[in-house]
Amino acid sequence: MTLKDRVFGWLSGSWRPPWALPAAAVAALGLSVALNGIVVGVYGVEPVPDLLHPATPETLVAALDALGPTLRAAYVKTAFLDVFYPLAYGVAISGALARLAPPALRWLPYLLPLTVAADLTENLFFVGLAAEVWPRDPVVLTLACAANAVKWLTADVAILSMVLLGLWRAARWARG
Repeated sequence: MTLKDRVFGWLSGSWRPPWALPAAAVAALGLSVALNGIVVGVYGVEPVPDLLHPATPETLVAALDALGPTLRAAYVKTAFLDVFYPLAYGVAISGALARLAPPALRWLPYLLPLTVAADLTENLFFVGLAAEVWPRDPVVLTLACAANAVKWLTADVAILSMVLLGLWRAARWARG
């Protein structure tokens, strides 16, 4: 089986090795911790604008101003890492939902491409604002915050669904 077959099998739910779901969850969590460790621990970027939940134009401007020029430059410097993270969690959570969701909820894995697209769009705006490529006008700030809101809404629904469906599957398995 090729890597391409495995990736598409994972996303569709047809490739189901028993170790893959826990490994994907641990990998996504580890990547999240590593990325935040690099951005906050190594470069000292805090507050991280991407973690505003949800961002409003006022909180986004306040977060960017709180960073100052030096930390905004560090945030921009580490932004390339935040391309890999949405792709990794998108594949991991989408694959998990493809395995856990009953037929009536088979649409749940398709939330993740929307989440990933919103996250990448958010990154484009937030990094552009930090680098002062984008102006801080109301339209740009509203679009940036809209991408942030879509990212968090779809991610929260997906993660909550994954947890609840995991518990539901575990209860069904325990009952026999």
